[in-house]
Amino acid sequence: MPTSIRLAPETDQRLERLAAETGRSKAYYLREMIERGLEEMEDYYLAAEVLERIRKGEESVHSLAEVERDWAAAAPSAKAAAAALERLLAHRIKLPEGAPNSVELLDLIYDQPDV
Repeated sequence: MPTSIRLAPETDQRLERLAAETGRSKAYYLREMIERGLEEMEDYYLAAEVLERIRKGEESVHSLAEVERDWAAAAPSAKAAAAALERLLAHRIKLPEGAPNSVELLDLIYDQPDV
């Protein structure tokens, strides 16, 4: 979808110079910057939301020692370890309905023929 933005003259000159020196278009660099910047902004704002829920007591927090202890207890089996990790993270990660869980993903990986 076409979008229009206004850049400060010095920013436009820098973008022009980058495009000219690399042989890529200004549009290419603008898309790259927007995609990378959007990822960073999503990470920041989603993390800020989780932090706010932690401060309100709506999110549980696990120490590294707890995670290591639970992981070590489940380590004899890769599937058990994945399930333990999934249990620890389940309250913080909302997967879309129908998305495979870590055990299902391991099943998919292990069921593949060796190449």
